[in-house]
Amino acid sequence: MKTVIGLFWADENVQNSVRKLKEVGLAENSISVLTRYSAVQELLGANQGHAVAKYALWGALLGIATFAPFGVAASMCECTLLHYNPGFGVGILIAFVAIGVGFGAFLGHFFGVDKSETSYHLYCQGVCRGAKVVVVQSSDDLAAKAVSTLRQGEAVGVKAL
Repeated sequence: MKTVIGLFWADENVQNSVRKLKEVGLAENSISVLTRYSAVQELLGANQGHAVAKYALWGALLGIATFAPFGVAASMCECTLLHYNPGFGVGILIAFVAIGVGFGAFLGHFFGVDKSETSYHLYCQGVCRGAKVVVVQSSDDLAAKAVSTLRQGEAVGVKAL
């Protein structure tokens, strides 16, 4: 199941989009219109951790891909200089990989929090200023249709969580 959200400024666009969402096959009970700050905050707060974790994971993988070659090179150099001491060479490789994981995860977390906060404030501030957030709970195959329908209805910040 995916959650698709979009921010609408005009009531007529909300009504038209909800009607079109039903036409593409989404059930009425899977479509919600949020107008309260607390409801939007609750919805997005539950998904914030997932987004940040995803960025941290990608950062850690990128860190491994960046630092591991340096670790292999340093390990090979140390083994050559010390006439092949495998324990020391493996230790250097592990150290470089650990540094890459830590540094990459930190940067990924940093960028994930930034992106998550930007989205969080877009929807929460929008609702505070009178906009409405349409939330669609859909299967994976209907999520693309929901995104397309909300974008056609002039929604801002449409995305699948």
